[in-house]
Parts: sequence; structure tokens; C-alpha cells
Amino acid sequence: MRKRGSKRCGIAAALSLSALLVAGAGGAQAAEEGEALFNQHCAVCHQPGGVGAPGLAPALASLLGKRVSAPGGREYLPRVLLGGLSGAIVAGGEKFNGMMLPFPQLHDEQLAALSHYLLGTLNKDTLAADFAPLTAADFAAWRGKPASSAENRKLRTQLDAAGQ
Repeated sequence: MRKRGSKRCGIAAALSLSALLVAGAGGAQAAEEGEALFNQHCAVCHQPGGVGAPGLAPALASLLGKRVSAPGGREYLPRVLLGGLSGAIVAGGEKFNGMMLPFPQLHDEQLAALSHYLLGTLNKDTLAADFAPLTAADFAAWRGKPASSAENRKLRTQLDAAGQ
């Protein structure tokens, strides 16, 4: 049974996170929150630190920066986190054929924080120097029109071909 005040605490926490991100509290805090979200929602498949699990889930570390930096790549992460990804892919020279479920239950601010960790921490060496961090507004823009997991796989293929 839920305590009466727990909903208010959750709302207060979400507003606090939003205020920190909007106020520019810095990429470090966003990345810290993002790492906690990654460990809670993503690490079970992609493993802590985004190193991947052979045959199950590809590595995310050092592989996303180039993709999102390619022309049209800025929309890749919002689309995948909100619409999922399925089908055959190649990542780091290894073949995968599975399904990543979307995360529509995460708020736009949480998705932005997660992207700070994924891109600013795990992919900082492969991300274009002029890449502007994804914001809650980037995720909100895609929330109302999520692409299918198959469309996201097609975009991934196009971005990988453009980045080579």
C-alpha cells in the first residue's frame, strides 16, 4: 500500500531534477543521475559501464558517439529510448538479433540525464566536439511521435553507413 505523501515526494524529486537540468546544474549532475538510471534500467542487458553482453546486448560505450554525431544522428537516441529497437544489427563487429524495449515510463528529464551519461561519459571520446547535449525538449519532441523499432533499426543502418 502506498503512503499518501509518496506521490508528492516523487513529484518533488522529478521537479528538483528538472530544475537542476534547466538551471544548468552541469553535465556532472546529469551524468550522475543518468548513471543511476542506466544501472536501474539498462545495465541488466548492456552491463555496467555499457560494455555489452555477447549474444544478448551490444556494447554502448564508445559506439554511440559516432552514430549520434552523424548527420541526422541527433534523433537516434530519443527515437530508440522512446520507440525501442528490434531486428538484426551489427555492433562492434558482433551480430545481434533481439529486441530492446522502449522506456516511455521515464520522464523527458530522466531521458536527458540518461543521454548525458551515455554520450557524455560512455562515449565522450567518440562524440563530435560540437555535439550539444540532448535536452528534455529533444525527448519531448519525439514522445508524441515515436518511431517503430524497425524504423529505428533502419535509421541505425543509415547512420552507420554515413559515419564510415
